[in-house]
Amino acid sequence: MVKDEIEYSEYQTLVGDRLKKLRKKNKYPVAKITDSLNIARSTYNNWEAGLRSPKGDQLINLASVFNTTVDYIVGRTEDDSPVDVEDLWDRIKDKKMVYKGKEITDDQAAAMLTLIETYLKIGDKENN
Repeated sequence: MVKDEIEYSEYQTLVGDRLKKLRKKNKYPVAKITDSLNIARSTYNNWEAGLRSPKGDQLINLASVFNTTVDYIVGRTEDDSPVDVEDLWDRIKDKKMVYKGKEITDDQAAAMLTLIETYLKIGDKENN
């Protein structure tokens, strides 16, 4: 279900239902989420109730807190598991990605692979 295909109120309800499901699955109290996101409890409660919906960075931060994807939260997929970097790596190498409706170029794929590899190496150094 893609956001453009449903009414905004239905979208808000869908997002709220997903957030509640993720919170319960992870056994997180609302305070843990609101503290992590530095938002008011009423803001989060409005999201779960489907009265409001998180935007941009808020969605990214929620996905991080719940270890899922923005696509799951907004209803683009039913799979709530995070994206595995190896799967992403394979998709980029096979050029099975699009950007603004166009397939990525060889140069774009190479740049993304270099960026990911560099980022992962930095993470390895920090963890050792």
